[in-house]
Order: sequence, then structure tokens, then C-alpha cells
Amino acid sequence: MVEQPKKDNKLLLIIALCTLVVIIFILLSSYAYWKISKHQNTTNYVNAGCLEIEFEEPDTIGFTLSDALPIDDFDGISREDNLYNFNVVNTCKKEVTYEVVLEYLEQNPRSLEMDSSYIKLQLDSSVIKRYSDLDPVDKDPDATYGIAETRSMFTGTIAAATDAGPAKVSHNVRIWMASDAGLDAREKVFDSRVKVYAGQGLPEPQYATTAEKCFVFDSNTNTITGYNRNIDGCNIKQVVFPATIGGEPVKVIASQLDNYFPYDYEYLDISNMTYLESIEDRAFWYYIGTNYSGTYNDLVMPENLKTIGDEAFNRFNGKSVVLNDNLIAIGNGAFNAFYGSGSRLVIPNSVTTIGVNAFYHFVGSDLVMSNSIETIGYGAFPSYRGSADSSLVLPDTLTVLEQSNFNSYQGKHLTLPSNITALPALAFAGYNGEDDIHLPSTITSIGNNAFREYCQGYNERTMYIDMTEAEYNANVTHPNNWCKNRIQFNSN
Repeated sequence: MVEQPKKDNKLLLIIALCTLVVIIFILLSSYAYWKISKHQNTTNYVNAGCLEIEFEEPDTIGFTLSDALPIDDFDGISREDNLYNFNVVNTCKKEVTYEVVLEYLEQNPRSLEMDSSYIKLQLDSSVIKRYSDLDPVDKDPDATYGIAETRSMFTGTIAAATDAGPAKVSHNVRIWMASDAGLDAREKVFDSRVKVYAGQGLPEPQYATTAEKCFVFDSNTNTITGYNRNIDGCNIKQVVFPATIGGEPVKVIASQLDNYFPYDYEYLDISNMTYLESIEDRAFWYYIGTNYSGTYNDLVMPENLKTIGDEAFNRFNGKSVVLNDNLIAIGNGAFNAFYGSGSRLVIPNSVTTIGVNAFYHFVGSDLVMSNSIETIGYGAFPSYRGSADSSLVLPDTLTVLEQSNFNSYQGKHLTLPSNITALPALAFAGYNGEDDIHLPSTITSIGNNAFREYCQGYNERTMYIDMTEAEYNANVTHPNNWCKNRIQFNSN
């Protein structure tokens, strides 16, 4: 009889321990089932070159609810481990409207997909909503494979970037299974990803911005020095550069960068690299600007680029080249292979130097020259023909025009600079347009066959030289009998 209380106590202790174990198991199970799993389930998609997404966890872009248990709204908005943070970043120096959407990804088989009416969410402490009550969006009807539906969470405006850096807007979102979800929902899956779309006035790139993890970046020099094609998701045919990496602006693209690219890459976009200042020699030497279906791509330079290195786009032969207003120097052979039939090429007024063979094969329909150009290197424009109505205006700032330039030009009008000292052999050899030619008083040398067609043609144009015949014979080196029937000297 004395031992009985000990047995009762022992039994009570066992019951208490078992009860505690059951409670802990239930709590842990509920937490595990309720918790959102954040993981990299697909490549981050940002459908606007000026906009990027920064996630609290760098490898996270989506939400997954799998084997979840229903919880009430208070728990849904209270749990700190249910809070998911991200920033929308504007790298362009213009105010941008944007839209944050959540894509519900398809499951295989489709019978595994959770009823979207069971999903509740809250964005930035706003009103709690069911996913099914959000406004549906159809941003990309031709690329909906793998997407069950897409719905809008938020539309807003983000300020322009400044010289100090990009502008940012912070958001947070919570997602949970509604308390009224059926028991069958535990066997279903809700798998999603965040996307951001641009609003007013911004061009949408053809492809998504390539993930930052694909680039080798030196934050000390703000230089992209390599590309990780062997990392999952990086061996792609379309490479779209980000403006920033890890929050740091990208200012330089290193030489021979596309040696590291996927072997069959066929599309390149650097247009929204707002902070880029320099593209080094042969950076994209292999890029030809066409894909295997025969599509010709445009090549657009970013707004703050200052220098393009030698042979940087040596093999590019796409649809067009668009140069930016802050560009200063174009290196030797930079766009050597660009043919540009029927396209218009504008050399921005900021450009002072164009290197040897820079646009060697450019034929084009129109060429607008920088009004600040000082030097045009050997063979920069030997193939440019222009159209029947073209005008070629070389500004007064041009003092060095090297050989093999504009010898194929066959346009309607030609204006020479007032300070040029030498015209090389074959300069303007094909020109036979409507304008009279005016040579400045600064001229000291005229090469063989300069203005060949103009001098030998059957037009009635006159070549005016702003000096007397005596001054011309004494000071200007020229071929014998050069254009003698066309020249009119200054009588003063």
C-alpha cells in the first residue's frame, strides 16, 4: 500500500510528458505547415529596363504554400516570420509609374493547384484581400505557359534616380491560407512569384533582366569583369544587363566580356545601364545582333556612356545603332561590321573623336554628324552612300579627316568644314550632287581623286576656293590639272 502513490505519480508524470510532446508536435507541425517557404523557383522577371527588384533574401523571389494549415487573419498579419520584404528600384532619371503583380504558377498535374480563393494576403499593412479578389492582369498573353493566373497587388509611382544613386520604394507582403479553407486544401500547392511592370513612357525590353548572380562584378571599380554561364539560369541566349549589382552602380564593362557568355547567345541589351560610363575594348566582339530566326536587333547605348572601346561591337550587324547624347569617343573598329542598310545613324553632338574603321561597312540612308567632331579616323566611313536626298554636313570643328572617308557618298548635298586643312585622296570621290563646293582658306593639301566624280562629271557646278589663284598655287599641294575646269578663285 505504501508504493501506490509512487505509481500514481509516475503515471501522472508519464501522462504529462506525453501531453507536452503532443502539444509541441502540434505546434511545430502547425508552424511548419503554416510557414511560407521562400525559394528561388524561377528567374526573377522585371518587365521594365529602368526598374529592378531587390529582395531581402538575395536568392528569393517567390512564395510557396504546400501542406499548409488554415489560420485566422490575426495570425496571418502578426507572425514576424510571415513578413516578406522587397524594394522596387528605379535606375532611370525620370519618374516612373509601376505595378507590382503576383503570378500563380501552374502545377504538374494541374489538380495539385490550390483554389486561389483560399489564399489571403496583405501588402504594406493595407486591407486584407483574397488572391481571387485582386484585379486580374494580362500583361503578356503570348507567354503565359506555366502561369495559372496573374493578379495586381499595387500600382504606384517611384521618383527619378539622382547622381547619388537610384530611387527606391520598399514593400512587404504576407500570404497565408484562409481559416475557411477546406480540408482538401492541405493537399494542394500555391506557388507564386513577384513581378514588376513599368508604367508611363518607358519602353519594355524584349526579354527579362538577367539575374545579378550571372555577372562577375568588382564593387571596388564598379566593373563587370565576367559572366557565370555555368550557374543555373545563366546559360541563356538573351543577356540583359542590370544597372546596379548588389545596390552598386555598374560603371564599366570590361574588355572581352562576351568570351564568358553562352556560346550561342543572340541578344544583348545594355540600354538601361543608367550609370555605365565605359565599354572597354572588344567587350562584345562576338555579338552579331541577329538570331537564328533571322530577326535583326537594335543596339541602344545607355544615357551616360562616355567611351566605346576599340572593336567593342566589331561584329555587330543588326538593325540599327542608337548612340547616346553624352558619348565622347568611339574607338577603332567599334562598329566595323555594321551595314545598316536603310538605317539612319546619328553621331551625337557630344562626340569629338571617331576612330579608325569605326563604321567601316556602314552604308545607311542618312548620317547626321556631331557638331563637335574634331577627328574622323582612317576608314571610319568609306562605305557610306546615303540616299538620293541625303545631306552630309561636316562641322567647322572638324580639323582632321583621315584617308578613306566618304569616298562612296552619293547624296544630294555636301557641306565642308571651314577650318579643314587637308582633304585626303579619294575623299568624296563619288559625290556628284547638286551643291557647289566651297573650300576654305585654311586648306593646304588636296589628295588624288578627291571629288573625282564632281570634277569629271557633266554637271554645271562650280568649286569655289577662298583664296587667289597665286595663293592656291603657292600654298596648296594638289594633283596636276585637278578640277581645273571647275575652280573659281577669290579675286581679292
